[in-house]
Parts: sequence; structure tokens; C-alpha cells
Amino acid sequence: MPRLYVTPSDLQSRPIGLALAQQISQLPSGILDEMLMAASQTVDNTCRKRIGAPQTTAVAAPGITAGSTSLPVASTLGWDNLSEQAVIIDSGSLQETILIQPGGVAPTTPLVAPYPGTLTLAAPCAFSHSAGAAAVGCYQEVDETGRSSSSDLYAEAFTQEAQIALAHAPMMARGMDFTRKVFLKQYPIIGTIINVEHAYSFDNAYVAIDPTTLAIDPAAGFYTFIIGTIILPQGLIKTTYTAGYAAVPDDIKRATELFFADSMLDFFNPSGAVEVQMGKRRQTFLTKDGKTLNQVRAEALCTRYRRRT
Repeated sequence: MPRLYVTPSDLQSRPIGLALAQQISQLPSGILDEMLMAASQTVDNTCRKRIGAPQTTAVAAPGITAGSTSLPVASTLGWDNLSEQAVIIDSGSLQETILIQPGGVAPTTPLVAPYPGTLTLAAPCAFSHSAGAAAVGCYQEVDETGRSSSSDLYAEAFTQEAQIALAHAPMMARGMDFTRKVFLKQYPIIGTIINVEHAYSFDNAYVAIDPTTLAIDPAAGFYTFIIGTIILPQGLIKTTYTAGYAAVPDDIKRATELFFADSMLDFFNPSGAVEVQMGKRRQTFLTKDGKTLNQVRAEALCTRYRRRT
């Protein structure tokens, strides 16, 4: 169940929707929604990140009891079947954050907005939660930490006395071996990071790090530890956060339409022919690089959203 960057109602008033109105009208109930979700997923794959921000919904009836892993929700929109997604359930003393099992998003079919369904949790919930309790989507990534960059300004900002002390320090304690920055897979980061935990390479016990001490670059999607924070390489960093665009950019909507139009080619070219001769008219479906024109145009729109290194 991926995100939905162009809704069926939006499509009706857009040029591609108007051009394909006859073919769209022949689709069975829920199939248009499914095709637009697939097009949205293709956008994410092309951008190499999830564009849309996780949503806030509510626990649906009959709720969930402690120890259960099946969470009914009022809307599954905003979650896909990939990994590193979590849900923050309820508030106050009952609040808990649990990973969603990859492939565990099951909307009720046929698909109808707001797409209610169930989320399969990767671990049993610790508390019972009634219908109407908040269910907030977020990401939870676990990555191996690495060495800081040799161009790190903090690593160079030592007095002469500190450099002498550093030269006599054990290798493990030298600033050059500390992790300074953590790049997240989804961005832009929304607000503050919810939680950061660190586990050493020789232990799998996570220790919380105060997220308010982090220097966050929302647009670039990374955060930096303050001086003095010891994050050793080859350890693990677990980050819980939200990211993405609350309002889908117009060029992403356009790319979604183009990928959708590409999937509608089955109406015009069900055999997958590369070129068709129709009397005096010849129609070519692929460009020189083997992609359709719609694919080329959509990928060009998505290029600016990829992280560049």
C-alpha cells in the first residue's frame, strides 16, 4: 500500500486524466486507485526515497489488545510494504513505537478512500489501545556507524594542547575515529528527530541519546552530534523520525501522472510492440534508450529529488 501522490478525483481535472477519460471509465472499482498508488511507488523508487510524509490516522474498531500484532487503522494511506516504517500508537503513558512488519500493510479491498485496513506489527504491543487512539506514521532506521570525514571542522578545532593530548591518547579515543554525521534515507526531515539510540559494536544494548543535542540539517537529511559525544564506528545507530513533503510538489504530481499514463499503454499497445505500422502512419512506443517518452519525462522530473554525493 504505497502513497498516493495523485488521487482519482485529482486526475479527473488534469490533462492526462481528461485525455484517458474513456479508458479510465472502463476500469473496475478500486483499480484506478491501485494504479495511481503503483505510479506513486514508481516515483519513490525513481527518487530513491519516500516523497510523501507519513500520515496521522487513528486506531479503528475494535482496537488492539496487549500482546497482539494486528493493528486496525482508519486509513492505511501513507504506509507501503517496505521496511523501516513504524507507528506511534496512543499518547501519554500508553504511547509506544513499534516497527511495522515489511509487507504488513493490508488495506480493505476494493480500495476506497480513506483506505481503511490493518497494519501487522513486527512485535506485539505492550498495551491495549482503544478505537480512536492516535496512530502516527514514522521511520525507524538502524545503520552501522562509520568514520567521520577528514574534512570535519570539529576534528580540526583543537588547541595545540588538545592536539598533544590527542597524540598520546589510545586510538579508540581519538576524534578521527568518532562518528560525526548520520545521513538518513528519507528527507527532508520534519521537525525534530523523535529518538536516537546508540549500541556499541561489542554490545546490542541501545543507549538513548538526547535528540535535542543534535544539529539537524532538515533539507539535506542528516544530523550532527555535538562535540564530546562518543559514537564509535562499527556500532549501531537507531533513529526514529518523520520526513517527507506534507504537500506533494507539483512536479512530483506530474511525474506520477506520467508513470500512470505509461501503465495505461496496455489499452493501446497490449502486445508490447516497439513500433506499429498503421496504414501510412507509423507509431513508435520506445525511445532510443528503450524507455517510453512518458518514462523519460517522469524520470527527468524526479532527478532533482535524488541525493547527490
